[in-house]
Amino acid sequence: MSGMSIGQFFEAVGQRCPETIDSKSAPHSIKIDSRKVEKGDVFIALMGTKTDGHNHVEQAIEKGASLVVVERKEFSHFNNI
Repeated sequence: MSGMSIGQFFEAVGQRCPETIDSKSAPHSIKIDSRKVEKGDVFIALMGTKTDGHNHVEQAIEKGASLVVVERKEFSHFNNI
């Protein structure tokens, strides 16, 4: 991700990094396919016409995502990964 830290990622999307997340850590890459998530990646749960990435949030976490970006509020309990 070209040296971008988690804190800078939050800043780029107009959000504040939660205190429970190490804002100085750097994710490996951004993924939108949970099957391709590797440890340290950022997973973005996109809602598409065929599937909803939110259905795969837990899989992304299990595979080691360092950050999961969601839109649906029912996933707010994942903010401590």
